Amino acid sequence: MLLHTFQQLPGIRERTERRMWESGVVDWSGAGPHRPNRIDPQEYEEAIGGSRLAWERADAAWFGRRLPSKERWRIYNDFHAHAAYLDIETTGAARGVDAITCVAVATKGGVRTYVKDRNLERFPESIRDASIVVTFNGGAFDLPFLRDAFGEGPSRRTPTSTYVWHCGGSDGAAA
Repeated sequence: MLLHTFQQLPGIRERTERRMWESGVVDWSGAGPHRPNRIDPQEYEEAIGGSRLAWERADAAWFGRRLPSKERWRIYNDFHAHAAYLDIETTGAARGVDAITCVAVATKGGVRTYVKDRNLERFPESIRDASIVVTFNGGAFDLPFLRDAFGEGPSRRTPTSTYVWHCGGSDGAAA
């Protein structure tokens, strides 16, 4: 998916990317002629080269910093082997008042559960090597709670994909 993604390039957003696809541009090798006029040619070419290098090095964070948040789901297919799937339970929904009671993390190594007053303090080590973190509504709830509780959660350099189920007929979308 990432090889066909252009929104990490300066000046390229959804509409321009769609036009690129419609004109037959299928990967980064054809992106050069589609540089927006306002973007410095060297900066644009460096971003194309940076995309290739980051993909070759499996640097999901590079794409996470450059893609719009609603497009970060595109990272998943290329880096899912090093994903951490995360969910938390709390005593309530008020940050700063309520506390985390449990964190569950699933990785290719299995599922681990971290429970308050038992082993919750060991949670951060379970996601330290994750290339991406996948949550369900975690961007609005889980990740802020984790950062408050631990002074960290997933590294701010680690891309996160937050999925939200939209009631009323939608079958889910990246948020």
